[in-house]
Parts: sequence; structure tokens; C-alpha cells
Amino acid sequence: MLRNEILAIIFLIVCGHTFFAQEKNRFKVGVNLGAALASDAGVLMCVEPKYNINDNNSIGLRLGVTFVLGRNINEPINSQYIIEEGLSLHETYSLVATFDRYLGKSNSRFQPFVGGGISYYKLSKLNQVSTIDNSNVNLASVTKVEGQIGLLIRSGFEFGKFRFGIAYNVIPKSKIQLSNGDIAGSVQDSYLGASIGCIFGEGKN
Repeated sequence: MLRNEILAIIFLIVCGHTFFAQEKNRFKVGVNLGAALASDAGVLMCVEPKYNINDNNSIGLRLGVTFVLGRNINEPINSQYIIEEGLSLHETYSLVATFDRYLGKSNSRFQPFVGGGISYYKLSKLNQVSTIDNSNVNLASVTKVEGQIGLLIRSGFEFGKFRFGIAYNVIPKSKIQLSNGDIAGSVQDSYLGASIGCIFGEGKN
């Protein structure tokens, strides 16, 4: 699955350069790396082609992946299932339709912004699910955690070709469902991210 996401990132970058050649002063591509904070710490990376509607507004499509240690798991009282994740590494893939509003003056190198978007989050499976009666059998391979539609809320600033941002990814609770239809619990994968990156293209101006 990771291979598909990498190919998608490469595709977006190629598309970005193609559009940039056609819309010189309106198109840019941002590449960002940073830290994530959920139940524990992690890292994030994303690529985001953006189109400047005018001097103060832009729309984009952000493709990202976040790796975090641990998860916020809720298990029902008296559940027959045992979920043991510990500090295992899990990933969350996101595809976000974004909008940013720039607050600085036109032609200024320093551009604070606020923005957000509607997201689809693809969540990773669990590593260890068993039953109270038989803790030696791992049921993780037949356990499903469905993707979710969520929200992105962010702010930050651009300075020249550099961008710094803080974003909160709101991901609804996802049910942990086994192949027999039983619900073993739920997982909450919302996270806060802080990132810094570079802008390829003309930027805002």
C-alpha cells in the first residue's frame, strides 16, 4: 500500500510542474515535513499543489502521511476482545481539499494565512487483537478499521519560498470491526501537526 501512496505523490509533483508551466503566476507546489502529536509523538510529510484564485485566496489538494507511535483505543466494558497495541508504529494517509486565506499585503514576502479543508483519512489496521478465551491467536488480520471523512484546520505563514504551519486534523472515531461483525472497540486518530517546508513555483504573488 505504501508503494501506491509514493506513486501518487510523484504523480502530483509531475502534474504540478505541468500546470505551473501553463499558469506561471498562479500555480505552486508545497513540500512539507514536520512533527505530529496524537496519543504519542510522530512525524509527518505531505505534498500540496495549490492554485491561487487571486492575491488573497488559494485552493489546493494535499496528500500526506503521518507516522505515530501508539493509538488512542477505546475498549467496551466487559468486552471479550483484547487489543494490545503498545507503542507500535501506525500510519495515517490523508487526501485533503484545502483552502487558504492570506492576510498579508500584496507583494509582501511575509504572508500569514488561515485555512482548512475537508479530508479523507485512510487508517492503518491494528497489530494485536485477541480474545479473552484464547489470547494466543491474533485476529488482527481479520480486523478492519474504516477510513473517515474529517476536517483540517490550520494557520501559519509563508516567507519567500518557505512555509511554516500548524494544523489540527479532526478524525472521527473509527470502529474496530472483526470479520464476523463484532465490534472490538474504537480508535481515535486525530492529531496535531507542525511542519516546515519549501514552495516550488511563484508562491502567492
